[in-house]
Amino acid sequence: MATSLMNAMRAKCDLAARLPMDEAFEVFCALSELDAAHALRRRPLCDLGAVLEAEAAEPVIVLNPGGEPRVNRAPEIHGPGHVPELRNTGRRILAGWLEDATVFARSALVARGEELLRDAQHDELTSLPEELAFDPVVFRRTGAAEVAFIEDTGPGRCLHLPRALSLLGINADSFGHWMLEQLPRFLATRALLGAATPPLLVDADIPAQHAEALRFFGGEDGPEIIEVPRGLRVRVDRLFCVLDWAYAPHLITTDEGLDVSKVHAVVPWVAGVYAQAGARADARIAELGVAVAPQIRVQRRVFWARKPARHRSIANWEALRDRLDGLGYVTVFPEEMGFAAQVATLRAADRIVVQNGSGSLGLPLARPGTRVLYLSHPEMSRFAWQSEAFACLGFDLRVLSGPFTERSQPWVDQSNYEIEMPVAEAALAWMEADLPHGRGRAMQTARPRP
Repeated sequence: MATSLMNAMRAKCDLAARLPMDEAFEVFCALSELDAAHALRRRPLCDLGAVLEAEAAEPVIVLNPGGEPRVNRAPEIHGPGHVPELRNTGRRILAGWLEDATVFARSALVARGEELLRDAQHDELTSLPEELAFDPVVFRRTGAAEVAFIEDTGPGRCLHLPRALSLLGINADSFGHWMLEQLPRFLATRALLGAATPPLLVDADIPAQHAEALRFFGGEDGPEIIEVPRGLRVRVDRLFCVLDWAYAPHLITTDEGLDVSKVHAVVPWVAGVYAQAGARADARIAELGVAVAPQIRVQRRVFWARKPARHRSIANWEALRDRLDGLGYVTVFPEEMGFAAQVATLRAADRIVVQNGSGSLGLPLARPGTRVLYLSHPEMSRFAWQSEAFACLGFDLRVLSGPFTERSQPWVDQSNYEIEMPVAEAALAWMEADLPHGRGRAMQTARPRP
């Protein structure tokens, strides 16, 4: 079994701290069973968007010009904590074809000539405490925009394709990252290219639900899906690239004291991508004959839950679940469902109570007008991006927060908490109030704010 990316990163960092870099790499190769075809090369990190715009095989498509001021609105909260309004500058979002590029399993990088390309604009690469060695082809960072790159020239570990869209990524196995990065990239490509969408490169170890999402939205004439095992690289004659709606650091060393204004994002754009996908979802659900639990069809209430044994757990989860059960909320754990069943369940609900965690990032596929109660601990300094997306999608959102029971380090966002039931009652009264006429079952596509 391949070493996890986290353990490999820890080994790289530990060795680099103890030994000169060449010696550290030699030991790492022995520990990781990397053969003599692997070598260490210093390579500059360059802006993928800038290279795409300057050297694309065809004129790029500008999906968002970038540079515009953005305001991400905060929701109303029941309980402790504060969600600040977030102000940032919009990213430049481009799509286009890049010639003669190489991508790598579980990596965020694109190699082209002597350069490594990363979707990092402005000062995004240097403004956050990001550990670049989490990427399997990076041994360590050697400068603000330079890394020690693990080059592999082994001929048996290279696949050659004429055309492709890369959905490979460091965190492609994580549902939250998949919904924020890879799936919007595919949905945007499908909307732009239709049946001409090139084959999709996906990591071989992604969960089955991720590949199912591609087949769900790809339809019967969807593109070929090519699995790329760990350690393989893919040289592509023409690689289709879509820049992300927000910068995606893949391992923040701590989430305390982050200057989130340095993260450039265009929330209405990604909300619009999901609004269009959601509008097509009902026909696909009917086509596939996806069943929804009869109780959900009747009650139209769902508790989109997170298992208590995981981090971000709620200390009094059972008591809260029992109270919700008494109100008719059906508890579901999304990871136990196929992707199509998740979408069908979300779209069958008028009211959704959801816990803080990656599962909440599936909610953009619910219907416009859905009433949402989001459960969280008090650390919500970055939540306004998600609440802004929910607002753009036409959701009626409030937050129910509770005090920490165990504060996690170095990532406070992973802390456990308790929901105080007297506070919960006020939030649940709002949830149970009548929905505005026509909301919750509307079929229209949400219209994101420009």
